[in-house]
Amino acid sequence: MEEKKSNAGQGLGIAGLVLGIIALLIAFIPCVGLYALLPGGIAIVLSVVAFSQAKKANAAKGLIIAALVISIIGTAIAAVWGLVFATAFSGIKSAAHQIEVSMDKQTLDGIDNALKSFEAGKPVSDSDFDKFLTNYEKFINEAVKLKEESKEGNLTALPALATVSVKLAEITTKLNEVKSNLSEAQIQKLDDLNKKFEKDIESLKQ
Repeated sequence: MEEKKSNAGQGLGIAGLVLGIIALLIAFIPCVGLYALLPGGIAIVLSVVAFSQAKKANAAKGLIIAALVISIIGTAIAAVWGLVFATAFSGIKSAAHQIEVSMDKQTLDGIDNALKSFEAGKPVSDSDFDKFLTNYEKFINEAVKLKEESKEGNLTALPALATVSVKLAEITTKLNEVKSNLSEAQIQKLDDLNKKFEKDIESLKQ
């Protein structure tokens, strides 16, 4: 009498194969490939359990092995996407911190405090105004530096550049609002500085 072959593990093997194929297809989609980790992980577990059942029952393992291989490939590609995203996130986080590195907190605080003083409408001493202009010029120079780095392909400079550009727009807007509180000599110094960096300021606002 012909011995009846066991189907042990075949059901789980088919489920693992289907999920493995789904994981493999998703894994090749840019920016979405990371989500293949879920079906891929489940497919691997199902395939391993199916292989164990088939081995114990001495059943066919071809389909199960195929499911396991496909699942592992799909999951591995998804893991690569995860590594890419993790690296990119780390770069963005580092770039966001770049402002504090390239522009010390004292410079930014000096600009903010000076603007608050200008807005208060009180007379601004020439020495205090000159300190503000020094910080303002340093800020513009660092912003230009970030823009050049981004043009050269340094993608990690882009988040910092975006933040700096917003800050620069805020500064120039407030300066226009408080000009009436400045002396003619101070306004002339400010206009001279803005004229010196006119092209840079406009390009950074874009």
